[in-house]
Amino acid sequence: MGHKAIINKLDIAGGLLVSCSNDGKLFLWDLKSNNPEPKKSIAGHKSAVKDCRFSPDFTRIASVDIDGFIIISEVASEEQIKIGGDEILNRIIWLDEEEVVISNNKGAV
Repeated sequence: MGHKAIINKLDIAGGLLVSCSNDGKLFLWDLKSNNPEPKKSIAGHKSAVKDCRFSPDFTRIASVDIDGFIIISEVASEEQIKIGGDEILNRIIWLDEEEVVISNNKGAV
């Protein structure tokens, strides 16, 4: 049905909502639908996902987890790029359609 742990972040873009949670999952929801079920699940993380955001053009979702991984997922195809894996990451922000900025739990950007 949906997440099985605390939801850490929601982001909305173009009638879609993405949610990420301590259960390590991201779900994509169709806000225009009356269906209470997620439109799709986005796999890839193995630990709590702390932040998720749509790209400025709404074609990708960037997410970060407590194992230090950044995953960039294509909304339409679900193709992914996975980077990192060495320290807890807390936040991610798109600078533009190609670049992101992340922060860790030590206050570094």
